[in-house]
Amino acid sequence: NAVGATAQLSASGADQYGNPVTGPTFTWQSLDAGVVTVSDAGLAEAVANGRGRVVATAEEGTDTAIVRVQQVAATLAVTGPDSVDVGASAALTATAVDSGGTTIPDPAPVWSSSLDAVATVDGDGVVTGVAPGPVDVTAELDGETAAVALTIRATTPPVVIGPATGRRIA
Repeated sequence: NAVGATAQLSASGADQYGNPVTGPTFTWQSLDAGVVTVSDAGLAEAVANGRGRVVATAEEGTDTAIVRVQQVAATLAVTGPDSVDVGASAALTATAVDSGGTTIPDPAPVWSSSLDAVATVDGDGVVTGVAPGPVDVTAELDGETAAVALTIRATTPPVVIGPATGRRIA
C-alpha cells in the first residue's frame, strides 16, 4: 500500500508427483525492478505502482509470481482558487500521499459538491459556478477525504452608458 513497503515471499519445492521436497535453495530475481525489487532472501520491496514479476529458481525448476503494487492514500489535500464566477470554471487539484510519505502519481478521487445548485464539479475536479453563494467541494480517495470552501460570485453585467438611444459604447 506504499512505495517502500516490503513483503516476504516464500517458495517450496515439489517432485514430479507433487510431493514436497525438503531443502531446496532458491534464488530470487525481479523481472520488473521498476515496480518491485527482491533480495536474495526473497524480501520484495514496492518501487512503483504496477505489476511486477518475481522469479524463484531452484535446482530443478523455476516459477514466477506476479506482485501487484498499488499505493493507498494515507493523506489527501485539495487546492484551488477561493472563488469562481457564475458561469466560469476552475480546476481543483488533489494531492495524495501514501503511508510511507511518497506522493501518489495522478490520484483519481471522487469529487462532489455540497450544493449542486451553487456549483458543480466533474470527475476531473473542474468546478463550474452555477449561482452565487458558498459551497464546499470534496475529494474522496481510499477512504480519505479533503475539502475546499469556495465562494461562487455573481458576474457583474456590463454598464451601458450613452445617449438615450440605448446603444452600448465600448
